[in-house]
Amino acid sequence: MQRQAKSGQSRNRLSRWGITAVVLISMGTSMQAQARVSTQNYTCSDVKDLIFQQGAIVLNIKGNSVYKRFVADRSFCQANQRLERINVPSKSEKCRLHFCVERVEND
Repeated sequence: MQRQAKSGQSRNRLSRWGITAVVLISMGTSMQAQARVSTQNYTCSDVKDLIFQQGAIVLNIKGNSVYKRFVADRSFCQANQRLERINVPSKSEKCRLHFCVERVEND
């Protein structure tokens, strides 16, 4: 009888850990989605500061559905990528930011 009780307690602990893990994973996913801020809500200086603090970050650049990953420098790109610059809207002015693109053979 004791063996069955211990087995039941063990299953309950595993179930609790499983539920906790699912909750933490879903919280992390929703926090990532919320972290994607719009460049249009910040001054250019603030957007650049945010990128340099994070190193690389995905930002909303137009409306609700256009996102792009911006980087502080080349070290945040993969080996087969290079830096490009793009002007994005900000609260204060057009803001020139870096992002990574695939290299082509002529680069």
